[in-house]
Amino acid sequence: MIKWVPALVQSAKFVGRLPDDGRQDFPWLPVHLAAAAIIDFLEVDPTTKFAHVVNSHPVAWSILGKTIAAVGRAWRPGH
Repeated sequence: MIKWVPALVQSAKFVGRLPDDGRQDFPWLPVHLAAAAIIDFLEVDPTTKFAHVVNSHPVAWSILGKTIAAVGRAWRPGH
């Protein structure tokens, strides 16, 4: 599996810019919330075969990009 976020950060450090994805929102879920949703799903009805877990509060690329940029500036190798 390609880990594209670390690759994106490394490329941005080299180029000096983050790409503009063109999408407005990222509906990513924090892993602990996704895990909790799966557990809840399994406890409610074991006969149900599918669940569509959606983040009702997607993060805008402008916020995500600024956060990645800030973390990249704060990060120093070995710290």
